[in-house]
Amino acid sequence: MIARSTSWLSGAAAAPALALVAGLAAQACSCAAQDPTPATPPPAAAPGTAVTPSQARTAVDTTADSALAAAEEPSFRSVKPTPRELPSEMPPDVRALLQRAWDEVGGPDPLAQYKSLQFTMTTLGSNVHATITVKFAPGPRLLLRQFLPDQGVALEKGFDGRLAWAYKPDSKSWEVVDPNDVLRHGILWDTPNVFSRALTMPGLAWEIREPEAFAGTPCHVVRIWKSGGKWVELMIGQANFIPVGTRTFNPALDRVDQSSQWLELMRVGGDQGFLVPMRSVTQTDMGQNEMVFSEVAVDTLTPQDFEPPQVILEMAAAMERERMMRQREAARVAPPSAPPRQAPPGGTTVP
Repeated sequence: MIARSTSWLSGAAAAPALALVAGLAAQACSCAAQDPTPATPPPAAAPGTAVTPSQARTAVDTTADSALAAAEEPSFRSVKPTPRELPSEMPPDVRALLQRAWDEVGGPDPLAQYKSLQFTMTTLGSNVHATITVKFAPGPRLLLRQFLPDQGVALEKGFDGRLAWAYKPDSKSWEVVDPNDVLRHGILWDTPNVFSRALTMPGLAWEIREPEAFAGTPCHVVRIWKSGGKWVELMIGQANFIPVGTRTFNPALDRVDQSSQWLELMRVGGDQGFLVPMRSVTQTDMGQNEMVFSEVAVDTLTPQDFEPPQVILEMAAAMERERMMRQREAARVAPPSAPPRQAPPGGTTVP
């Protein structure tokens, strides 16, 4: 039975997103190693001169525009993947099967129709235990909050379309940062789109194998050949054409060394929305890892949900005031330019 509400992921198709999760976790673990004191959530701004959002934005327009101008194009590509399509080299029988599965789970780019997306994902396993909340809207706007309960470390990074900020656990401080420092994590917004990513997995060759049961479900089996003799098999339910999981063959070990199963399916965005699994369980030689999604919602965010903390607004306003003071000081000390020499009556200008 498919519930009508929310989300997610893992497996070979999840590698880019999981790498970013691990990267964020590594930053937090490094901070915890430097300071073993249990962390609390990022603190609010210290008392000071109040700056309203509109005042701060007016003050930081020049600073934010210059930072964004350098980062906008490459950063936006990192948070807006190229629309997916089935590889052109696919044999017709494989293409027909995967197209049927694609139609069942919501199409090639199901997130494109929405104005915003938010979700929380939790990793549980031998490598890392972390909870990350992601809020995303085109523009792009992005807010990431991560908590590692084992280390008691909290991180936050945000970008409201003009101003980027971060909370650094090592110094227990807020900072105005380069937008790229935030937007390089933006690919995380696409992680609930796991089925589309799996169905368009690149390869050297594709073939349909004999049907078999996977995790108790009769499945069509599509083998995707990779380089070096490696292959990934995508398991698609025979009854409903919905992907069930993957397994990966490692030629160096001459056996399957990883399998992933997608569980507890839900549909985001109503009856015409896209399908995602709430849980994915991946088994490797290193043990079992689990990814759990919750609180997935579309079209619920407003610009106010990406509002920088008051302390960041005050910092940005102070940075802009300092820039303007330096500019005025430079203008004050600059030698006045000599006025152009006037030509004598009836003559020419003397150099």
